[in-house]
Amino acid sequence: MLVLLCCVVLHVGVARICCSQEPKWKLVWSDEFTNGISSDWEFETGNGPNGWGNNELQYYRRENTRVEGGKLIITAKEEDYEGFRYTSAKLKTQFNKPWKDGKIEARMSIPSFRGVWVAFWMLGDITDTDSWPSSGEIDFEEHINTNNEVRGTIHWSTSDDADTLHGRGTNTDYHIYSVEWNSSVIRWFVDGNQYFDVNIQRGATGTNAFHNNVFVILNMAIGGNWPGFNVADEAFPANMYVDYVRVYQDANTPSPVDVTHLSGYYFLQNRHSELYLDVSGSSNEDGAFLQQWPYSGNANQQFDFVHLGNKVYKIINKNSGKSLDVYELGTDNGVRIQQWSYGGGYNQQFIVQDVGDGYYKIFARSTGKLVEVADLNKDPGGKIQQWSDDGQLSGQWKLIRNKANSKLIQAESYFASSKVQLEDTSDVGGGKNVKCDNEGAWMAYKDINFPSSGTYQVEYRVASERAGGMLSLDLNAGSIVLGMLNVPSTGGLQKWTTISHTVNVSSGTYNLGISVQRPGWNINWINITKVSSQLKSIPSTNSRVIQAESYFDSSKVQLEDTSDVGGGKNVKCDTKGAWMAYKDINFPSSGSYQIEYRVASERAGGKLSLDLNAGSIVLGMLDVPSTGGWQKWTTISHTVKVDSGTYNLGIYVQQPGWNINWIKITKV
Repeated sequence: MLVLLCCVVLHVGVARICCSQEPKWKLVWSDEFTNGISSDWEFETGNGPNGWGNNELQYYRRENTRVEGGKLIITAKEEDYEGFRYTSAKLKTQFNKPWKDGKIEARMSIPSFRGVWVAFWMLGDITDTDSWPSSGEIDFEEHINTNNEVRGTIHWSTSDDADTLHGRGTNTDYHIYSVEWNSSVIRWFVDGNQYFDVNIQRGATGTNAFHNNVFVILNMAIGGNWPGFNVADEAFPANMYVDYVRVYQDANTPSPVDVTHLSGYYFLQNRHSELYLDVSGSSNEDGAFLQQWPYSGNANQQFDFVHLGNKVYKIINKNSGKSLDVYELGTDNGVRIQQWSYGGGYNQQFIVQDVGDGYYKIFARSTGKLVEVADLNKDPGGKIQQWSDDGQLSGQWKLIRNKANSKLIQAESYFASSKVQLEDTSDVGGGKNVKCDNEGAWMAYKDINFPSSGTYQVEYRVASERAGGMLSLDLNAGSIVLGMLNVPSTGGLQKWTTISHTVNVSSGTYNLGISVQRPGWNINWINITKVSSQLKSIPSTNSRVIQAESYFDSSKVQLEDTSDVGGGKNVKCDTKGAWMAYKDINFPSSGSYQIEYRVASERAGGKLSLDLNAGSIVLGMLDVPSTGGWQKWTTISHTVKVDSGTYNLGIYVQQPGWNINWIKITKV
C-alpha cells in the first residue's frame, strides 16, 4: 500500500523549524544552463500510460524547453497537438546520471494558477524493474494550483497507511529547494532551512527503496486527477524557470565514484572477512550460489568485468562463463547471488563504485542493493547476498587483477560495425554471437588497453560449418594491421572452438578491429593475454615444444611428411584407441599449464585426451575441429592442472580422423 510522508506546514513569512549545521559539501555534478541543456538530460515525450497515471491533459515535447539568460525555461502552452489541448516538457537524468546519498538542489521560480502541477523530484533507478511506488520517490518540491504551499514527499510501498503534510514558500520568487540524505535519514530544505526529516536507517518502516540510486526529474504538468481538471487557460503561456541543478557529496567522506575502467579478470577479496568471492564447488551449472572461500587461484574465483556502457557491468565467472545474477529477480534484502547464463536482465547487471583505499562496492542494477557477505560472516562458505548499503565493510571488495593480464571481449560488445548480425549462441555462457557472413564486414571495440609493449596471445571463439574463413585483426581503423588467421570448419555454426595467434603491440589504448577477410563463420568472444617475456622463445624454462613424432612408444599411429611450418613429420591418428607416449616430461612446479596442439583434419568430430603415466592421471579431453584438409594446420589448446614432477605424457585418440604435428606446454 502507498505511503505518503511529507513536511510540516510552511507558510509565507513563518520561520522554518530549525537551521541545520552547514555540512562540507563537494560539488560532483551540475547543470548551470549557461551553454544550453546538458546532454545528461533525457526528454520524455507524449502523454504516458493513462496520462502519466494521473489522467493529465498535457503532451510533453522537447520543443517546450529553451535556455535564456543562463536559465532553463519550461513553457506550458494551450495548443492542440497530437489530440491534446496543452503541451509542456519533462526532463530526467535516468540513464546518464543516477546518484545515491548526498545533497541535490535546484534554484527555481515556479508559476501559480489553476490546473498547474510543478515538480522537482527523484525516482529510484530500479523503476524499470520495480513498479512505482516500490521503486521509491523523493519529491523536493511539488506545487499545485494557487496554493501558498509546496510539498516535500517520499513515496514507497508498505502495509500501513500514512498521512501527508504540506509546506509552502512564495510562488513566483526564486527559492532553493534541496534534499540531503544518507543511509540513515532524508532531510528537506527551502533556502537552506530544514523543515522535515524521515528516518530510513536499515530500511526503517519499509524504506529500503531509499537505499538505491535515484535520478532527477523536472516537469510541469497540466490538469489531471491531481491538481484537477479546472484549468485557467488565461494563464498560458506559463513558464517554470530553473537557474541550476546541483549535486553534492560529503567532502568529509570519500565519495563513491562510479567506475568504467575495469577490464579483464579479477579476484574479489572481501574487506571484512579477507576471503574471496567464489562459485560454490567450481560449478558450471545455472543456479550455483556464490560464497566466500580462502584463496585458491582457480578460475571459479576469477571474474571478468565487462563494461556495457552507462557505468554498468556484467560480471562473468571465468570457470563457468556465467553471469552474477540476483536470484529470481528478487528485490528484498537477503536475496542470494547466484550464477546464471547471461540474458541481459537488470538483475545480471551491476554498478561498481570506488570507495577509496583500493576497495569497491558492487550494486545490483535491478535493486540498487549492495553485494555483500551475509551476517558479517568470516567463515569459509559464508553466503553472498544483496542488502541495503549501510556502509558495512562486508559489502566492500578489493579487486585484484589476475596476473595473466587477460582481457575477454564479448564479440557483440562492439561500438561500431558494418554488415554483421547478432544471433543467440549455444556456446557456454549463452548470450549473443556475431554472424560474419559478408566479406568486408567488420566490428570495432573501443578503448582496448595494452598495458605494456610486447607479445600478446589473441584467442577467438569461433564456429563454422565449412573451411575457408579468414579474419584479420587491426588497431585504430586499420592503421596498424596485426595479423590474419584462418577460421577452420568446426562442423556447424554453433559448434564452437578456440583459435589463436600471437601479435606484437606497442603499449597504449586503441580501438580494436576485426575484419572479415573471407566470410562464413560466427564469433562469440575475443580473449587477449599478455605473453610473459620468458615465454617468447621456445623452448624456455616455462615452455616446451614436443614434436609429435618423438614418442618413445605408440600404438596404431603412422608418420607422414608434413607441409606445416618447419617441415619434418606429423603423426596420423586415424584409428580409435591409438596412442603416443612421451618420456620424462618435467612439470617444474604445481599449478596450471596451457597445452597447445598443432592439428589438421579434413572433417569435424575428432577428439583427443591427455594423460600422465599410462593413463593413471587423466588431465582432460579436447575436440579436434575440421581445418579443411589433412595439411591445413591450426592450433587448439586447453588448460590443465598438474602437480610438480616428471611424468610420461600420453595422447590418446578418443575419436579418430586427424593429424598432429607438435605439442606445446607452457606454465600459466
